[in-house]
Amino acid sequence: TLDGGAGFTPLGNTTTKFEANYDGGGHVISGLFINRPTQSYVGFIGYGKGQIIRNLGLENVDITGNGKVGGFIGRANGVTIEKCYSTGTVHSNGDYVGGFIDGIEGSASTISNCYSHCNVTGSKGAVGGFYGTGGGGLTITNCYSAGSVSGGWMYAGFGGFNSAVQNSFWDTETSGQTNGQYQGALPGVSGLTTSQMQTVSTYADAG
Repeated sequence: TLDGGAGFTPLGNTTTKFEANYDGGGHVISGLFINRPTQSYVGFIGYGKGQIIRNLGLENVDITGNGKVGGFIGRANGVTIEKCYSTGTVHSNGDYVGGFIDGIEGSASTISNCYSHCNVTGSKGAVGGFYGTGGGGLTITNCYSAGSVSGGWMYAGFGGFNSAVQNSFWDTETSGQTNGQYQGALPGVSGLTTSQMQTVSTYADAG
């Protein structure tokens, strides 16, 4: 098995950041497996810095890490992500895990027109359907999450705190969560039923 059973090595870490622009051209990576239960900065991209990533789908991921874990990217530093998605399962043995991204470090990052259908679990806290910790400087626009969410503490349907969110949604039924954020209301994100999530006018009316 790949890397002694640990699976795919995440692109980038705190020592060697992943800094390349990446355009997936609409292609899909299926069955990505990562089992690194003692490692932080885990995802298809573990730590990205200063790049533009677009047009890529990750389907049926199976990702386990130990903090700062995301279904698509663990931590972003000055990264722009557009038209990407993640599906599958994501788990953190520690804190900080999101279905698409955990959060940012360093420079502001933006995510737009992306979604996550990952089922997200965390043994501890800061668990979100789309993002985990977030962090000041993370802007999320036109995104949604629809996977189940559970954690030891501080978990919510969409994400955490200190992020600017616009025109985004989470499924209150499939997530099992009625709160979008685990620290009070999260402006810019709405909780919807599965039926509402599948209605085109929901998104057209939001602009």
